Amino acid sequence: MILTNFGILYVVDEPPIRPEIFSFGVNLTCVAFEAMKRAVLFEKAIHGSPLHLLRLEIGRDSASFDFVVPFNKDSYESASNLVWYVTQDEPAGRCECIL
Repeated sequence: MILTNFGILYVVDEPPIRPEIFSFGVNLTCVAFEAMKRAVLFEKAIHGSPLHLLRLEIGRDSASFDFVVPFNKDSYESASNLVWYVTQDEPAGRCECIL
């Protein structure tokens, strides 16, 4: 995940079709700050282990959806900074990049 002064880029490797086969694809999601309605950090237990998640509510007008991103516990401070940055009144007008 990369935070820019225009929005967020989130890139994930495309999983291989089956084991032991190369995969050359990626999934790229670009989200402009104007489309972000809310950002929240939360934790969910999966098979008894905690999973740290970032939920971004993204939308325009009355249409919206939640975009959930898992992150490593070691990245909690960066994720917290991202939530703070996204929830400011006018983050798109800022020029700094915090991640």
